[in-house]
Amino acid sequence: MARLKAAGRNVRLVLVGEGPYRSTLEASVAKWQLEADVSFLGAISPHEVADVLRQTDVFCLPSFAEGVPIVIMEAMAMQLPVVTSRVMGIPELVEDGVSGRLVRPGSTDDLVDALSELLADPDLRRRLGRAAQARVKAEFDLRANAKRLCSLYSELLQDDANARYSSSAGASARSQR
Repeated sequence: MARLKAAGRNVRLVLVGEGPYRSTLEASVAKWQLEADVSFLGAISPHEVADVLRQTDVFCLPSFAEGVPIVIMEAMAMQLPVVTSRVMGIPELVEDGVSGRLVRPGSTDDLVDALSELLADPDLRRRLGRAAQARVKAEFDLRANAKRLCSLYSELLQDDANARYSSSAGASARSQR
């Protein structure tokens, strides 16, 4: 935040959630005199999270270890460009330069560069946001995935039934000899 502000970026950071590092983060905000630019909302309801996302230009979740975070999917579903770390399952969800920006874990330079790029280019934000939403709809839609799963189970059950029929038909033919 301090680097973005020093570069003249008009940016505001809203942190959602609780954790053991909150007091450390609050101390950093005070040290860098960013109190007017950073808000700590703490733990909020899913409805409130959706409200916050609706008021957001860029969603950012830097991390050292994540699976495939639901909150990134929620942001992408709302057409938000995301900036997040290239760790674990995240690259399965976010394609760098297509549906968001992936940065090296722990790289402040990468994070500042990606955020600066998106903050400076509303067209890029819209393009990445649309691609992000399309990606989530195509790959992570609950109804579509439930249909795929049902289809897969139907195929497996049919294959199993066919195998049992073939096996029992062969046994019947042998017992008649």
